[in-house]
Amino acid sequence: MSQVEHREFVNRFHQEKEYVAMKTFYTVAVVGLIMMSVGCASLPQTTRTGEIHQIGIGEDLSPAEITVKVGEEVRWVNSRSLDSRIDLLPVTLKNLSCQKGFTNFMGRMRESVSLKPNESASLCFSTPTEVKYNVRMGAGVPGREKTVSGIIRVTE
Repeated sequence: MSQVEHREFVNRFHQEKEYVAMKTFYTVAVVGLIMMSVGCASLPQTTRTGEIHQIGIGEDLSPAEITVKVGEEVRWVNSRSLDSRIDLLPVTLKNLSCQKGFTNFMGRMRESVSLKPNESASLCFSTPTEVKYNVRMGAGVPGREKTVSGIIRVTE
């Protein structure tokens, strides 16, 4: 093999290698996008029963304790002028039938969600359970954050 033929062979080899690398990259990217969209679509964002129970986040929680039926939606609404954060004690996707705001961009369940003023987040439960949570209410003054606890009882 002459030097010219060798160079042409090496150039073709590198071009094919780059082509395979780009094809692999695009394949992985497409598969990743499909997985993300499936993960986000795993739970509906609204209740199927139509019953919505609202928990207002103001100076306190209203109501702080609530009893709902399986499938009904519990919606937290931040009516404060400052941000608030809801921290759930362990909840898994298998206990939920719908959610809004409690998953990350890949569809994975988060146990906390931050709400800006007038924003809301919600959950629907698929099994009877008791869920405890804390709402951390931001303050305009450092160190003045207020934490209020709440309970959701889910019955048949």
